[in-house]
Amino acid sequence: MKVDFPPYQPLAVANKFLGYAYRGGKPLDLLKLQKLIYCAHGWYLVFTGKPLLSEQPEAWQYGPIFRSVYEEFKRFGNDEITDPASRVVQGPFGESVLAPYDLTAGSYEENFLANIWKTYKDNSGLELSTLTHQPGSAWDQVRRQTNNREGAAIPDVLIWREFKDNLDDARSRSAA
Repeated sequence: MKVDFPPYQPLAVANKFLGYAYRGGKPLDLLKLQKLIYCAHGWYLVFTGKPLLSEQPEAWQYGPIFRSVYEEFKRFGNDEITDPASRVVQGPFGESVLAPYDLTAGSYEENFLANIWKTYKDNSGLELSTLTHQPGSAWDQVRRQTNNREGAAIPDVLIWREFKDNLDDARSRSAA
């Protein structure tokens, strides 16, 4: 019997990206970490039709934010994050575990996140922020629909549409 683990806690994905950053000598701050997690969630929705994460991103003034990630790492401010998440969260079977429970080594999700890291590791947090703040993006739509109310959830259907449109645009440009 195959156990389907996603959706994962955002802190598990955060720690995976922090591990890549530490091993690759590419410091991560909270802004870049948030945007990497958001991009991973968006692309996962497009390629699998399922959410990667158990938490919806929220539309904050400075873009899509995962509240649990913000709360865990806000102590670093704009500086490099030097410690992984380590608080107790609910595991995939309802048990209490230290965040994160590991993504299964060699799993589709782990390989997927490695590819997201390879794609975006050289982008700054500000560059990634620009990608997620485009007019018509899921974040932009929610901010406009809620009169810029801080913390409104960004629905997966809007995120899927945003990333699917980006994929279609990229395919159109490469075909031309």
